[in-house]
Amino acid sequence: MKPIEVIKRFLSTQHPEIQEGKLMPKRIRRTVRSLDMGKLKSAIDAARNGMWTNLVNIQTQIETLDAHLASVLFKRTESLATYELYLKRGNNQILAQELMPLAQALLRSIIYGRVVIQILSLNKDEVDFQILPVDNVERDSKTYETIDGKVPFGFKPKQLYLIDSGGLGVITTAAAYSIYKINALGDYAQYAELYAMPVQDVSYKGNDPAVQQQIETILKDQGGNAARIWPEGVTVNTTNSASSAAKEVYSGLIEYCDSQISKLVLGQTMTTDSGASYSQSVTHKEQQEIVFAADRKFVGGKLRELLELHGVPCDEVIFQQVEAIDLKSTAEAMKAVNELIEIPKDYLYSLFGIPLPKNETNEINETNYEDQGTEEMV
Repeated sequence: MKPIEVIKRFLSTQHPEIQEGKLMPKRIRRTVRSLDMGKLKSAIDAARNGMWTNLVNIQTQIETLDAHLASVLFKRTESLATYELYLKRGNNQILAQELMPLAQALLRSIIYGRVVIQILSLNKDEVDFQILPVDNVERDSKTYETIDGKVPFGFKPKQLYLIDSGGLGVITTAAAYSIYKINALGDYAQYAELYAMPVQDVSYKGNDPAVQQQIETILKDQGGNAARIWPEGVTVNTTNSASSAAKEVYSGLIEYCDSQISKLVLGQTMTTDSGASYSQSVTHKEQQEIVFAADRKFVGGKLRELLELHGVPCDEVIFQQVEAIDLKSTAEAMKAVNELIEIPKDYLYSLFGIPLPKNETNEINETNYEDQGTEEMV
C-alpha cells in the first residue's frame, strides 16, 4: 500500500451521519472608524462580556492599516508551514500534511483570541473546513447565529467549533501600539504637507497694486523654475520650516511602536529589523523559537481533540522540522554509498524530493508499509 493511501485510510471518518452543507453566518456590517484608545477600551470591555463585534472591527482595521503588524502576524502564522505534520499512535507516525491548513486556522485563536471553524469534510478523500466570523457567537458562547437561526457548537449537528485561547488575542494587546502609530503617521503626513516645502517671504518697497499683482503672479507660476525675474525693490527670503527634531519625534514613536509589536508577536526584533551582531541575532532567534514552540504545543492539542471527535485515533500531533539538504554534497555522498551497497531508487527520489516516474519499475512495496503496523492504525 502506498503512503498516501495509508494516510487517507487513517483519516477515514467513523461518522457517516454527518450533515453536509456550509453554514451561512448572519450578515455583519463592517464600518471603518477613526481609532483611539477610548474605543479600544470600550471594545475590550464588551468582548469580555461576550460581545466581540467592536473588537473584531478594530482588529480588522489595524491589521489592514498597519503593514508591520500584518507582516509579523503572517510570519507567526506561517511558521507552522516550515514543519511537517505527523499523527502518532503507539510507535507509528503517519505524515498528514493535508491537515496543515486546519492547524494554521487553529493558530488564529491565539492571534485573534478565538476562532470559529466548521469542519465540512474529514474523510479518506479530503479535509475541508471554513472559518466563520466570531461576531455571531452568542454571549453565552454556546450557539452561533446564522441566517437560518442559532446553531449549537459541537460535533452535532454541524461540526461547528469555537476554539477559544482564553484571552482576547495577541493582536488586541498590540492594538494600543498600532493605534498610536497609525495616528502618528497621520500627524506626520500632515506635518510634511504643511512644513516640508520651503516658505518664501517676499517684501517690496512702496504700495503699488500693479507690483503686488506681478509678485503674486510670479509666485503662482514659478513651479520648478530655478530662475525668476522680480521687479525692482523686491526682496525674497526662503526659509525651511521643517526641523530634524520634529522628524525624530514622529519617526522615533513609529519605530518604538514597531519594536514593541515585534517583541509581542515574535518575541524579538532582529528578524524584522537590522541586528547589531551575530550573537544577538542567535539569542533573538532562540526567543522567537520559544514563542513558536508554544504555538505548536497549543495547536497540536486542539487538533488532536478535533481528530478524536471525528473518529481519527491519535495519541499525539507532532510537528517535525523540515531540514534543508545540500543537494550537491548529498548527491556525492549517495554516489559513494551506492558503490558499497545498492540504494533503492524510490529512496533517492524521496530524498531529493523528485516525483517517481510512472514507468519506474522500482515501486514502493506496499507489504513493507503493512508490516510497519499501519493496519493497526486504521
